[in-house]
Amino acid sequence: MSSMGYAPWYDDIGADWLEGTMTKAKLPELVREILLQPVNEVSLRQIRAAAFLLIVLSAPGIWPYHLVERDLDLAIEKLDECLTIEKDADFYELIQKERDYLKMQRQHALNVKRVEAITELWRAWLAP
Repeated sequence: MSSMGYAPWYDDIGADWLEGTMTKAKLPELVREILLQPVNEVSLRQIRAAAFLLIVLSAPGIWPYHLVERDLDLAIEKLDECLTIEKDADFYELIQKERDYLKMQRQHALNVKRVEAITELWRAWLAP
């Protein structure tokens, strides 16, 4: 086990495999392609989906280290733009929470601080 924690990406061998898999699958490129779209009613949904992948996969040791800050910055910027066109109050609040989580990830907030935020997001995503 790693001295950093129990997550699979805290182990050097696991982290190397995860990062290599992300690169081979070209997931960062696909996410970036969506995030570079102009924001409109259709792309907003795709941008949120791409941001979701960053929410769950942008931990150090999963997303390629040389791309993570760039991609987080772009996702935060695009979610800010999505807020300018979102009219539904519930979705507006959810997009804010998604953006705020990415900001915490970008600022390297302690994992303990992110646990409550990610738990709240999962509850909102999975609510009926």
